[in-house]
Amino acid sequence: MEKIVGKDFDKLEDGAKAAQALIRAIMTGNESAKIAAYAQLQNLWDQNDIDELAIDVESLFRIAAG
Repeated sequence: MEKIVGKDFDKLEDGAKAAQALIRAIMTGNESAKIAAYAQLQNLWDQNDIDELAIDVESLFRIAAG
């Protein structure tokens, strides 16, 4: 397994936060937040990584429902 350190780790961590913000914006239907989170994600990850971002929608709805 490849060890991720320094700037690469920071970029990965910031990307994960942006991805979470994007998912949260999708769940709440906040269009401007979706645009902002996606733009931030584009600055941190390459398009292939963004394309591979997958979420379990059923789990998200169960979490949102409580």
